[in-house]
Amino acid sequence: MIKIKNYLHQYRRNGKLFLLNSFISFFTMSAFSILLGIFLKEKQYGEAFVGSIMSIQIVAMGIGSLPSAFMLNRWGNKKSLILSLSLIAIGGVGQVATDSEIMIIIYSIVYGLGFGIQFTVEPLFLVENSSPVERMSLFSLNFVLKNIAMMIGNFSTGYISDYLKQYMSSVEAIKWILIGCSIIALSGIYAVARIEEYEIGQTKSSNNFFAGYKNMMSSSVILYILYNALIGLGAGMVVPFFSIYLKYALHVDDMVVGSILSFAQLGTVLGGMLIPILVLKLGKPKTVVLCQILSIPFLLSIAFPQGLALVAVSFFMRSSLMNMAQPVLQNLSMDLVQKESRSSLSSFLALSNNILRGAGVYLGGMMMERFTYNTPYYFTVAMYFIGTILFMIIFMKDQLWGLRKQLQKQG
Repeated sequence: MIKIKNYLHQYRRNGKLFLLNSFISFFTMSAFSILLGIFLKEKQYGEAFVGSIMSIQIVAMGIGSLPSAFMLNRWGNKKSLILSLSLIAIGGVGQVATDSEIMIIIYSIVYGLGFGIQFTVEPLFLVENSSPVERMSLFSLNFVLKNIAMMIGNFSTGYISDYLKQYMSSVEAIKWILIGCSIIALSGIYAVARIEEYEIGQTKSSNNFFAGYKNMMSSSVILYILYNALIGLGAGMVVPFFSIYLKYALHVDDMVVGSILSFAQLGTVLGGMLIPILVLKLGKPKTVVLCQILSIPFLLSIAFPQGLALVAVSFFMRSSLMNMAQPVLQNLSMDLVQKESRSSLSSFLALSNNILRGAGVYLGGMMMERFTYNTPYYFTVAMYFIGTILFMIIFMKDQLWGLRKQLQKQG
């Protein structure tokens, strides 16, 4: 009984410490997501170069996920997360402290590798530090806190940027904000260093590590990886450019850009709170399909802006619906494989999503520069629609087969 109580006490402590890490790292991410593109544009770089930097960051997140899985099996969560936060801080400062295009690219890779470790650790850590009953709520709480961090970061950095412009140039104001947020990332090391490791799900054998990749492969896993990649490709074409789209297509100030994206992030937070209720009512697969299908009309409406207020509402609804199902997707993906293959699947999902997301960023930047800011949105809608159909085939094939038989009988 004492051991059980101690374990429960330790789980609560580990969970809180990891949630603090998530909050800090995603606050830093929010600052870069809203201001880095504007910073590079203000330094007279074109949309194609901005897109390539964002693409490199995301591809680095994907590539970094493969050694991350090996690192997790060899080093454990704590050392991996400390390295992650250190790389985020170094890469973040480096991107805005140099004028060399080559060095911006190198530091973008370092920054991306740091977040690649974060994304690989996250689902595995949450699964290992929760019981099946608690799991959905822990995934949801982590998701909500990350988005609260993004919401606060979007609003505060946009507001601070406009305030500092009274005393310095736009480039200098954004530069110091991003350096400050990079340093904040290092404070997460304090929380991570206090996490106590368990041997759950961790193996020290490199043979077991490579066996994890081999054992995880099945038709459902392959289709899920493809679904994950398509969603990443579609998102990459538009999501990293939201701040640039608002500032340069709609001609609004940094504070307004931050306010709209913060408002959209609030929708994601509220959606994350509703997810456990929807899952109870509809089940996990139906919840994901409903959210993703309903998000598509709002994504299209952003491409056809009818005034700033309606654009803000569209951002709010798109962000809420498309992102609120993320904790469900993380949970479902970990259930597709056995325990020994979870770190391998987590890293492979991060790889496939981020590689295709990076490709999407490059294509999105190129389309915006050569055509219009609206063009990538049509391709994103197609990717989301195809991806949702794949998801239904993976998780709802029995229901779809039953519906087909029912329609044949009626015919």
